[in-house]
Amino acid sequence: MGLIFVGIIILITDQLIKNFILSRFEFNESIGWSFLNITLVRNTGTVFGLFKGNNLFFIIVGFITVLIITIALFKSRGRILSFKLCLVLVLSGAISNLIDRLRFGYVIDYIDLTIWPVFNLADSAITVAVVLFLFSSLIGKKT
Repeated sequence: MGLIFVGIIILITDQLIKNFILSRFEFNESIGWSFLNITLVRNTGTVFGLFKGNNLFFIIVGFITVLIITIALFKSRGRILSFKLCLVLVLSGAISNLIDRLRFGYVIDYIDLTIWPVFNLADSAITVAVVLFLFSSLIGKKT
């Protein structure tokens, strides 16, 4: 139950930040510092702006991803905590970005590190899940 709460917090926080930034910024407007900016961007692609212009495809993939991960979560009883956390992080990120695609036809991105494409909290959750999964897989292997 605690992991589901983590996922809900990530989802709600990302959506609240997006709504706040949408209400106060123009698209491509940026404020911040030399290494970190808040920049409002329309992302018609996927994570970090890759594969732009395929919104319908990404809506379908988003629904499939949410379905598969939800099933995996229900079947993950007895699995290690890090595996379940990875599933929850990907699920919360996928749902948040899917909400954007359904509401706007694109994903709202806002975190701008200036040396990397603009992204959002949902993208970060997915990325952390992938890194955690890879790290856990490597640590779990015996040589």
